[in-house]
Amino acid sequence: TRTVSISLKFLFNRIRSPSIFTLTRRLQIINHQSSLFLKMAKSSVTVWSVSAILLPLLVAIVAHFVLFDGVDQPQMDHGSGSMFDMIAGRYDMINRVLALGMDVGWRKTMVAQIKEHVLEVPHPRILDVSTGTADVALLLAADMPQATVLGIDPSANMLDIGRSKIQQLQRSNQVTLEKHDARDLSGVLAKSSSALFDAATMAFGIRNVPERHIALCQIHSLLKKDARFCILEFSEPDESFGYMGAAVRFFIRHVIPFVGGILSGAPREYWHLQKSIKEFPSPKQFAKQIQQLTCDSGTFHVDQVHQLMYGSVQIYSINVERRTEAEIVSVDEIEQESADENDKEPGKSSSSSETTTTTTTTNEGI
Repeated sequence: TRTVSISLKFLFNRIRSPSIFTLTRRLQIINHQSSLFLKMAKSSVTVWSVSAILLPLLVAIVAHFVLFDGVDQPQMDHGSGSMFDMIAGRYDMINRVLALGMDVGWRKTMVAQIKEHVLEVPHPRILDVSTGTADVALLLAADMPQATVLGIDPSANMLDIGRSKIQQLQRSNQVTLEKHDARDLSGVLAKSSSALFDAATMAFGIRNVPERHIALCQIHSLLKKDARFCILEFSEPDESFGYMGAAVRFFIRHVIPFVGGILSGAPREYWHLQKSIKEFPSPKQFAKQIQQLTCDSGTFHVDQVHQLMYGSVQIYSINVERRTEAEIVSVDEIEQESADENDKEPGKSSSSSETTTTTTTTNEGI
């Protein structure tokens, strides 16, 4: 009992001693300082997080203007393929970097739609327009071993790289590449007049063709009735996609030309990429233009527009509605008779001229 009493007395005295209160005070100060430090740390993390986002974007904007200072604005007509001849060697690598590898998935989604449409065709023939380095053509061949694919493109250098890839993957028996401008496919038509294609694809190509109505009608002339035509293309997201759409618009307008210009060494060409996306019709407008287009061989019907990547990428799934041979011949005969009548009566306003003007006016909106 005496021992316990002495121990309690000792503890009581220790508690009352100034040193205990001093220690307690120090602990309070340390706790207060720790709270201040944590608040500062949180503020620092917030500042660094914002800086990590804004600083690269600011650098991209400044560098964009520096990089393109004195660079002539590119023309919209790159249908000849000359632009892509310049960047062919780095094209695939730049695509993967700029799209963060997602472009492969976009192409696979389009190929899946084609595959679903031709499942019951024993040996489908597929046309890949603007084939470039044959990425889509090779995906079609891999997914459908029974199919044969003709890839066409106006860029000789891009086709050379595509042929190398086809040989490496041992797909030469399935995939053939030819040089053609999408606005004049008469060479393809001459070779396949008796065997039209069951489906067609066009990835990131229609945007580069100024006379889109001509290219689309040329493609239509090569497709069977009820064939499936899929177009994969960029556009700028509208306000309905919110903050993410705005971020993607910024990326398209500033980051893509900047990074693409550095990686390719061709800033003018990647300025064209940004410019062509900005000036391309909205998905709703482009779908309407396709539907309103009337070709000699028939019309198109847009079944679906599949939105990807916050409205910056679309897949247009299109059905081909084709005139019969008799209807096509009948239209040609009417036009020829009209032309003959106009030749006989030069003083009168020709119906042929009126028809041509109407067609041109309609096509200017395409």
